[in-house]
Amino acid sequence: MPKLTLFDNEKNLPSPFIPAKRVDIIDYLRSGGGLKRDVLAKLIEKHCVQDGKPLVIGQIYPEDQIELFNMKTRECTQRHTINDYIKKLDPKNVEKQLPGKARYKAEAKKKQNNLVPMTTKTTNTIVDHGALQQDEQLTIESKRRARRNNNNNGNNKKTIQQNNIYYAKDLSCPTAYKEKITQLLPDYLLPLGSYDLFDCMPDELRAENLMCYVGGDATGTALHRDICGTMGHNLMSYGEEGAFAEWYFIENRHRDALLSTFHPRKQKGTTNEVEDENDEGLTEQERMENRKSSFIESDRAWVNRGPLKKTGFQTQVSIQRPGDLVIIPSLCYHQVRNVKTSVKIAWNRATARTLQFALENQLPIYQSLVRPEIYRCKAMVYYSLQRYREKLWALQTRNSRSKGDTTRFLDDIRILLGLFAKYVIHPEMIQAIPEEGIDGIENNIKVDHCVDEDGKEYSNKIDSESKLYTIVCDFCCADIFNRHYRCLACDSYDLCLSCYSQGRGCDHLDQLTMYQASQSIQFYMDFYLTILQANEELLPFLRQSPFKHEVPNNGSTYSLATTCQRIENYRKTNGILSTYLICGHCESIATFSTLYQEYGLDPCAIFKRKRCAKLPQDPNSNIVYTCKECTNQCEDGCHPFPVSTKEIAEKVYYYAPQNNPRNWGGPADVGIYNSTGIIKRFQTAWTNEDTYGRVLGAIVESLDPEVIKKTLGKKDATKALVESIEKAGNNWFNIMVKQLNNGDEISPTLLQPPEKIYVEELQGLGVAQSIKVTLPDYTNFHIVATRKKRNHEAISKEENDNPVAVNEVKLEEKEGSKSKVSKLA
Repeated sequence: MPKLTLFDNEKNLPSPFIPAKRVDIIDYLRSGGGLKRDVLAKLIEKHCVQDGKPLVIGQIYPEDQIELFNMKTRECTQRHTINDYIKKLDPKNVEKQLPGKARYKAEAKKKQNNLVPMTTKTTNTIVDHGALQQDEQLTIESKRRARRNNNNNGNNKKTIQQNNIYYAKDLSCPTAYKEKITQLLPDYLLPLGSYDLFDCMPDELRAENLMCYVGGDATGTALHRDICGTMGHNLMSYGEEGAFAEWYFIENRHRDALLSTFHPRKQKGTTNEVEDENDEGLTEQERMENRKSSFIESDRAWVNRGPLKKTGFQTQVSIQRPGDLVIIPSLCYHQVRNVKTSVKIAWNRATARTLQFALENQLPIYQSLVRPEIYRCKAMVYYSLQRYREKLWALQTRNSRSKGDTTRFLDDIRILLGLFAKYVIHPEMIQAIPEEGIDGIENNIKVDHCVDEDGKEYSNKIDSESKLYTIVCDFCCADIFNRHYRCLACDSYDLCLSCYSQGRGCDHLDQLTMYQASQSIQFYMDFYLTILQANEELLPFLRQSPFKHEVPNNGSTYSLATTCQRIENYRKTNGILSTYLICGHCESIATFSTLYQEYGLDPCAIFKRKRCAKLPQDPNSNIVYTCKECTNQCEDGCHPFPVSTKEIAEKVYYYAPQNNPRNWGGPADVGIYNSTGIIKRFQTAWTNEDTYGRVLGAIVESLDPEVIKKTLGKKDATKALVESIEKAGNNWFNIMVKQLNNGDEISPTLLQPPEKIYVEELQGLGVAQSIKVTLPDYTNFHIVATRKKRNHEAISKEENDNPVAVNEVKLEEKEGSKSKVSKLA
């Protein structure tokens, strides 16, 4: 298979490519033999940390020490290749690099709306794409060569065998390697060294961070950024003769250009750009904004020379050979392609500054694109402050202090305290809103107890504390620090506050309830204050900290936890009508769906804004919203109308959220059922719950808007309307199930309510007589009722008369067509 033409040295690079800064370790050795650690540390601090540029340190070890890093074993001899060796490793860490065309066909079946399920840093055989494409594609030239090989008199098998390349990733680092890099590198560059906050984490919470990578020719890693804003380190410890790795580096300041330039490969006949019919009349800047794609955050984007030349920004290049240590700054995009067999040791370091990058920049992106966090950044801030508090007390007792170390320590603790206040404590504090039934009392939040084998909760402080910081959001895969939402009906479905506030969830939106860990928010507040009130000589700047003991109630927005409680109360009060909102001034009706489509507002933006001060402070009031027109006209009452929360034009997930069948997306999610809708989604098997929900949705869609307008402003009136809808829907549903139990095939009489129910229960709600439950084309399908049985015996007459006896309802094609259960969207 033809490979790309790679750079093999850093000289005379064509524009816009420039060589990354390179130094040799021998230039920082003292005449007596020691390392000028302070000089090298200042270079790394200035070049990598402050300027955000990559650095290559060469000659980390002398040539005569290469054998100490030689990963070849007896399996790798002239008779056994590197592929044979890799295949003997842990299968979880080995990727089989299929030829591009074969991989494309294999992955094509899995894709849904450009969402590639459950894949991480995909590394494949490298082919010449000409322009950025997904790595599974072959160019015209490579297709021609493949056809020639396939027609070469039975050599097809041999050709495929040669194209199957293996790449071993994320292998646990051998003890000998760990010991050796400790001897070669200064402690501030080491994993778990003096400048690595991973060392502050308990062993059971610390992610394994020191890894080895073993791969042959034509392997590599697509464009990506190191996880959670950490600083990356990559040492090539072994390479066969002529082996090297080509690195591309793109600084984070060019991210917008990357978002607008690179997109997933479209189907044949379409372009590589996000097409928007509203592009006409837009400025170039607006057009670029309209075409942004999150593809570069998926770890599946391979970038080549052609597209990079068109971007206009500089791309730094480095050729890594054995003995070269590459330092990748936080948030820096980089891509690696290997030539011949090499072995590398890689690790990430976390600092106060990288945690700031993670919480401010990376984690919101991960949460949106469903990417696991892994490193437990909020917990790392907390444990780092614990360690720094001990250092602070030690500094207070010293008579002499190192000015340089103290300055760095104070800078770090300042950053960590700010992060702890802004991203850990404040979002989880709850402000009292009496008129909405929110008291702000912490004891009223359910504690995250343990669950026994029967699914029942029990209180055990030891077991509960062992679960601290280990819960992961079932939608976005974020690490949950303390408060979260849980649905017990879904077998302990957990949701982070961010996902809940954005409208994400499960089938039981009105049953999701806030939980908190065994450690209270007040515990963390008290911990914060012990550091805040520390020695005035060492921490004078903390007097100016804007965070006080009580959550500030000024401003125009609520905290995240308060926002979530407002949404929770609104859902539990309004039930199936919770997708509707009524303006507190003009009484116009809006829905979550229309507010997102017209103004780009998700539920978080709507409920985060504080109530208008002119609205009545009535506990029975059901008003939480004022429209844009009324907001603009209201003086000294309404807070500013929220700004759009709409995301980039093309959303490419890291993990596909629909892989978890319980997930319902918010208005910003694509390719997954949206929770802001009314009608229930169909499953492959149409269960009782789905059927009943479908009936309720049909009734709500047919309601007279005036009925909603008259009742939605008051909680008691809304509850009464919801009860009426549920009663009518339940009666209609029970009659439907009885007909199905009698073996009736689907017919229009099943899709419309009986006359008695319509006249007595639905007509008064303003429901149109033409109301019906929408199903797939029922001329091609009939409904089969699956009844419960005990020990394979026939069900009793009492069970047959009971609607609950129907366990599951399926739509199956009638005889004469292909026999299969219909998959319903």
